[in-house]
Amino acid sequence: MQEIKPWHKLSLLVIAIMVLLKFVLLPWQQWLINNAEQIAYYKGLQSKLQNTQLRADTLKQQNEVIVADYQQLMTKLLPASSDNNIDVLRYVESKAKQYHLKINNRAVGDFQQAPLPALPITITLQGHPEMILAYLQDVETGTPKVVISNMSIIKPGLSVQFVNMRLDAIVLLAPAEGETAI
Repeated sequence: MQEIKPWHKLSLLVIAIMVLLKFVLLPWQQWLINNAEQIAYYKGLQSKLQNTQLRADTLKQQNEVIVADYQQLMTKLLPASSDNNIDVLRYVESKAKQYHLKINNRAVGDFQQAPLPALPITITLQGHPEMILAYLQDVETGTPKVVISNMSIIKPGLSVQFVNMRLDAIVLLAPAEGETAI
């Protein structure tokens, strides 16, 4: 048998290193890279899941606030019924008397269904400006919910202490049973 020459030993060593690199180190390095990519992917998924859960919690809280606001609004609305015209006129007159205002004219318009059930009203008042402003504030913040759409104030003369006011407003009504607003 022939003796292994030193340069053969070196060649075998290089071949062994190449085999070790090809079949052990490179697959191990690829496995590490794949695991790092999977870990990054799963961390991204976990982050998205946490963001989705936070968003869901936020939306749930916002929904609860909206429901509470809606219920509070519904308590300020008159129920939709055939007696609404009379109820609205009584309300307008009682508030005007409370502020010592004289009602010259009042009219309730036709019932409006969309986008929210409402009754338009037109009122002509006469009284002191401070009382009219207090009346407007009370009507807007009171129950039932009244939204002022147009208002004009006229002072008949320079020496007169009262003003005339024409007020166009909408009295919001609660939706009929089983219906939802908007």
